[in-house]
Amino acid sequence: MSMPLLLQKICTQCGELKPLSKFYRSAAAKDRHMAECAACTRARVDASKAWRREHLGEAEYLLRQRETARRSRASGRTDYRPTKARTLALLELGRRHPKEYAALVRLERAHLGLDPTPQSQK
Repeated sequence: MSMPLLLQKICTQCGELKPLSKFYRSAAAKDRHMAECAACTRARVDASKAWRREHLGEAEYLLRQRETARRSRASGRTDYRPTKARTLALLELGRRHPKEYAALVRLERAHLGLDPTPQSQK
């Protein structure tokens, strides 16, 4: 027995007819589901992240990720939570490239208006 047509949708990227459970939800869409399936969405997002990481460089990519997270927290979003992958990526950057990581932290602290030198050194 086939699934009713109301519970299925055609993905705009891969063109396959899939159940609505295979689509992310979207309040903006008439049927409350995105136009592309979750697999196509995930592939698009992963490709975008890989391109940005490759063209921006690891430090700039992570700095932009942290800035986006800071803005999210400042805007009052309550669903913000740093991902384990992002935290591990920062730790790995610090381990492999300590000078680059230190420069990243200094840039971030300066951008946030934090004084990087303790009062005792002034």
